[in-house]
Amino acid sequence: MNKFIKNLSGFETTLVQLMVSSLVLIPYILMIDPMNFSGVNSHSIIYILILGIFHTGIAYFLYFTAIKELEGQIIAVLSYIDPISAVIIAAVVLGESMIFIQIIGGILILGSTFLSERLETKR
Repeated sequence: MNKFIKNLSGFETTLVQLMVSSLVLIPYILMIDPMNFSGVNSHSIIYILILGIFHTGIAYFLYFTAIKELEGQIIAVLSYIDPISAVIIAAVVLGESMIFIQIIGGILILGSTFLSERLETKR
């Protein structure tokens, strides 16, 4: 798959990634829980479109475009920081509480990233 998407633009890579993941997940979802469309209304469709277009589509587009432009080392650091930023944003914006194990995990991720970068610059 990586050889196929290597020469695609960020938009095309996003499109392929979302289509393949949809094809893989739809059968699983249908087996686990049959769809019930009785609660679908115009508000829920608007929210699903916003979620799909902005929070997934544009985010992946920016991510895949950045991957083609940035160095591998920077991409690795950003991918380590991503889950930590998600937890912090959820705590600040949504008011979710952070548990002790999340704080320890964040410290371990940031610490190992720092050490890895520090050792890499010494070489």
